[in-house]
Amino acid sequence: MKARTTYMKSMRPQDILMPAAAGLCCKPGDFHIDPVRPVERVGGLY
Repeated sequence: MKARTTYMKSMRPQDILMPAAAGLCCKPGDFHIDPVRPVERVGGLY
């Protein structure tokens, strides 16, 4: 569990999500959240 705790403490929001022309992009997951343009992979559908 210690390794996970260390990993979570070292994560920064900009390491996970970043704005892109198509919308919000999740870099580790290689998908976009609620894109405004066509993209290859979409996450967060509801």
